Amino acid sequence: NSNLKYFCNNFLEDQKEILEKRIFSSTNNKNNKVLVIYTKAFKNIYFDLVNKYPKEEYLLIDEINYESQIKKILNVDSSFEKYSQISQLYEGDEILHSPRVRNDIASIYFIADYELGKTIVPIFRSYALGIDFYSSTEIFHDANDIKKLVDFENTYIPITNKMIENILEKQDSLIKNEVENTLIRDFLTIEKINQNNLFRENLLPDSGNNKVKRNGCLDRDLNLWQVSTSNFTS
Repeated sequence: NSNLKYFCNNFLEDQKEILEKRIFSSTNNKNNKVLVIYTKAFKNIYFDLVNKYPKEEYLLIDEINYESQIKKILNVDSSFEKYSQISQLYEGDEILHSPRVRNDIASIYFIADYELGKTIVPIFRSYALGIDFYSSTEIFHDANDIKKLVDFENTYIPITNKMIENILEKQDSLIKNEVENTLIRDFLTIEKINQNNLFRENLLPDSGNNKVKRNGCLDRDLNLWQVSTSNFTS
């Protein structure tokens, strides 16, 4: 039956669910906050999150003044000011300085597209060492080469290993096209399983980690992939 809703949620909804479980449930220390960085295009997600998690910190990133915003939200500016004051007291002597960022951030959740994401994530990474970064696959959908994910190195993304393999072998110009192709193939595969009663084959969809079952909708049970381009940058 082509009208059967095979998956419980669409791919982005499944990602959002696993991200929220991981990010907001892991903030056990009440003194630590999740910092959510979002753009205008994703205000609907922001409104949903701020209603559910009002105690976290949210920043609408400006497409022009993002660098000053990043320094301010991480308290990097105050660190540079202190360095400048100390340097003036020791004129002639070079003082090494690594800016200190606030220590109350548990993790950073990026809700942005590729155009801005590829710019702001490396800036945050240069200051916020040791803080876990998270995002959905939307942050790299408009990239045309998986090697360009180097901008998001070590960021946690909900995606299966099989989907990464498909992206590596993609023929389309944009990553989002291969993501869509994978989702279409999954639908056709599950359709075939249902029509031919192939449930004993224990087949997995490319976009999920649970076997196709006879009854009920299918939960993808996505894993979090920590971006590592070392295997495909050569």
